[in-house]
Amino acid sequence: MKEIKYFKKPELHDPILIAGFSGWANAGDVTTRSISYLTQKLNAPIFAEMEPDPFFNFEANRPMVEIQGGQIVSVVKPQGRFHFYQSPDEGSDLIIFSGDEPHFQWNHYLHTFLDFAEENGVSLIITIGSSYDQVLHYEEKVSAIVSNPRAMNIARELSLPLLEYTAQGSVSLLLISEAEDRDMTALGLWAHAPFYIHGTNYKLCSKVIETIARISDIHLETAELRAAWESLERQINNLVEKNEKLRQQIKEISKMTGTEPFRPSDTIQESKVIHLDEFLKKKDDS
Repeated sequence: MKEIKYFKKPELHDPILIAGFSGWANAGDVTTRSISYLTQKLNAPIFAEMEPDPFFNFEANRPMVEIQGGQIVSVVKPQGRFHFYQSPDEGSDLIIFSGDEPHFQWNHYLHTFLDFAEENGVSLIITIGSSYDQVLHYEEKVSAIVSNPRAMNIARELSLPLLEYTAQGSVSLLLISEAEDRDMTALGLWAHAPFYIHGTNYKLCSKVIETIARISDIHLETAELRAAWESLERQINNLVEKNEKLRQQIKEISKMTGTEPFRPSDTIQESKVIHLDEFLKKKDDS
């Protein structure tokens, strides 16, 4: 596969591939933050990368260039990198993919990705995605998308609700569809972020990582994510308590929760959105 560049070929036992893409399906930074947390906590080195040239518009997603003393010292193009983690016991090893959602040739991109998975003996693909939904900030809702009965059983064992959704798709969703066509087991973890709060949702990140830990039987500590969210949640609750308008709006959202179908943020009326992040910024500036 000329689109895949290997730096090394580690010996991997029954690997699980965890994939997250920046871009549309990254509400609350859940996708990118969860992936970066995994690679850092597991100290997972890069062993391969996806060549970006066939799949990206560099005018829309420009390479990052570092210049020191008038000389170009680094050029970082849109990325698609494969990390690996070898379990110290007899459990499954991990391949962790962090990448930007491609602009072009999605079918070719997905075929290349799944060819890579098959070549490396991947037994299960887990994708991470997220979008803004009509949920409250104290909820931690993660739904499942499945490719076959085995993935369905995993979702049921974890008591994950199955996603009901009709709207725009992401490359992570199409990856599950392509995996189904190949009779590969793929499970999508889809986090529902409250549409009235923007910024990193550490509560949902920890929920996603804890779910992955249960599937892979690998210990992953999430205490610092939980602590970061608890600090933010206290600020939010104090803010809501002091603001009658916010209290009433959140009360209205609580009435909608569970009664209206899931709709991503681009189909929710702007008049219903509470920009709590702006309130928090004003509080910090005062």
